[in-house]
Amino acid sequence: MIRRQQWMERTKPLRGLVATLVLTLVLGTGCGAATSSETKAEAKKKAEPPKLSTADKEANELFAGQIPKIRIEISKEEMQSLRNDRKKSVQATISEGSNSWRSVSIHVKGAAGSTRSIDDKPALTLNMDKFAKGQRFHGLDKFHLNNSVQDPSFMTEILCGELYRKAGVPTARGTHARVWLNGRDLGLYVLKEGYDKTWLSRNFQSNKGNLYDGGFLTDIDGNIEMSSGLSKTNRSDLKALIAAANSPMSNRLERLSKILDLERFTTFCVLQVLTSDWDGYAAKPNNYRLYNDLKTGKFTFIPHGMDQMFWDSNYPIDPGFNGLVARQTFAIPEMHARYLDRFQQITDTVFVMETVTNHVARLEGRIRTSLEEFDKNWARDFPNNSRDIRDKVLNRSRSIDQQLASLPKPLRFDARGAAKVTGWQPRQESGNTRIDAITTPEGRKAFQVVAASPGSAGSWRARLNLPPGRYALEGRAKAKDIDPAKNDKGEGAGLRIAGNVQPRTNKLSGSGDWTSLSYDFNLTNGGEVELVAELRANKGTVWFDPESLKLVKKP
Repeated sequence: MIRRQQWMERTKPLRGLVATLVLTLVLGTGCGAATSSETKAEAKKKAEPPKLSTADKEANELFAGQIPKIRIEISKEEMQSLRNDRKKSVQATISEGSNSWRSVSIHVKGAAGSTRSIDDKPALTLNMDKFAKGQRFHGLDKFHLNNSVQDPSFMTEILCGELYRKAGVPTARGTHARVWLNGRDLGLYVLKEGYDKTWLSRNFQSNKGNLYDGGFLTDIDGNIEMSSGLSKTNRSDLKALIAAANSPMSNRLERLSKILDLERFTTFCVLQVLTSDWDGYAAKPNNYRLYNDLKTGKFTFIPHGMDQMFWDSNYPIDPGFNGLVARQTFAIPEMHARYLDRFQQITDTVFVMETVTNHVARLEGRIRTSLEEFDKNWARDFPNNSRDIRDKVLNRSRSIDQQLASLPKPLRFDARGAAKVTGWQPRQESGNTRIDAITTPEGRKAFQVVAASPGSAGSWRARLNLPPGRYALEGRAKAKDIDPAKNDKGEGAGLRIAGNVQPRTNKLSGSGDWTSLSYDFNLTNGGEVELVAELRANKGTVWFDPESLKLVKKP
């Protein structure tokens, strides 16, 4: 509840603006309200839900209905072909009840960890219309049967896919299936729709753009495969995205915004981290698809292979990113701030424990029903697997709450361009120093640093992400018996930022009453800055007034 209140307060101005715009449109106040019968009809048409094709209706029923029982028949010759080359497609016949489909393309799928041979419990990709044009299975051209060998709950692909879709990131739907191969009962599978042109049509404005498959541990600047597109030799769009990600900080955000759906990408990365997806694009990079919608001219990242989720409940919410686009995007201070804000919002509105755990309970019920027919012992023990994934989700939620609560509050500049700096932490650097937060004899709170041996150095520090600009770190300090020591960072007591090339010129030595100090600095590209209030001395004491420590924007 506290998180929701915080988010509601932060978004109050935006929500007010949206409400005003909506009211304006409804009342027709100066915004071209519908006045003719033609425009009213158009408005009514837009308000109506889109009409679904027969294929779309069938697909919706598949993912909402009962677990299908799929029987696959592959000839001896084609089985041997799959033993020799699991990736080479062969033809099969599949049936479900009284329905039968012939000439279905099938091959063994999976990467390290999940791959199993055709004679074991293989993960499979089926393409209905590769050899039989127009053929579909419950409205699907292509679908996968995942063996879920790395997810005993058989749930995380479905749970996480639902989270992505609710948050606005197009993601394949999933259900379960019971599978037989040449009469051999393989048991339970996770059925997922494939990323093909039919799926693209359902989720994007155009299905004619370039769809890239990240493959195994390959970033976008590697030789990733193009699954579909207008021309498999024209990768100019991908090259443009790589160039935008690698552009200078001064214009990186502008260039990325023209070719990458930044809102969706931010959400995508939040959910990668929220689900502790250590094997996804943001972390590795791995397990992703990338699509360029020709209508918008922007790329969308799509998650894939979500069968090892929530393993690390304490996975950091701000982990540092290894995927090129994620690393370069969130190095931009504005985008890093957007990422943290979006994390809070998704945690409040999408990753809601009652909703997620209820989903786990529903999935457990349908899975156990199928397992009763296949393996009664497995069905009896399956609630342990269900409890395990539920507990992982709950532990992850608690960790996220704790991590969000510990984040520093956003720096807010007032009308004069000043912002109080909080979150200061002590650091001993050399010699013998004592660093404490105290109350002075006159009742003033203070950050104290005492030098008790020659060459001592100690400080109070705060980290901030700042946009490009000119700033001044200001504050008041009081000195007593300071014998200053000098090095390439400065001497005596003073203020600076870490990593400064020139020694600071502000300094206190000897004894004196409260004195104002200031340190000017310029950020050409923006980024993380560490502010320092320090003492470098052979002996003596300095007190910094924490209420006076502030950052000022300079014109």
